[in-house]
Amino acid sequence: METNIKPLRLNVIAPISDHGCYILRSAGSNKVYIGYTMDFTRRILQHNGELAGGAKKTQKNRPWYPICVIKGFYESSAALRFEYRLQHPGRRRKAREDSISFTLQNLNNLINNGDGSIAKDNKMPWPALHITWYDPNYSIQNAHTYNYYFPTH
Repeated sequence: METNIKPLRLNVIAPISDHGCYILRSAGSNKVYIGYTMDFTRRILQHNGELAGGAKKTQKNRPWYPICVIKGFYESSAALRFEYRLQHPGRRRKAREDSISFTLQNLNNLINNGDGSIAKDNKMPWPALHITWYDPNYSIQNAHTYNYYFPTH
């Protein structure tokens, strides 16, 4: 007996993962650090030396404060690709250009330009990213993001 049952195709959207990127600023200098994590709370404690395992680049210029955390990636490879592209924007910061403004401009450009995972002339857009802003002095407005603001004390 032969059946002609076709597989059911659903337009399922993959759930948002815990993979995310973050931007930190140094309290003592004009330094910015961009990283990747699945547990931001643990990671910020590591960067500030309260837990073992922080990045070597953040040992100086402590304490570090979060500017934002970017989530909405479906998998680690997308979040890591985003982190790399945000760290390597393709242009250098001018000597007197503020590092935070420079990084946020690059963040906006990166979101607008897609992830380039297919080909350079056929870039796939990033998924709708969820950005939690920890510092009320900084944010970007982008049609491809959802902005959340962490309550300040």
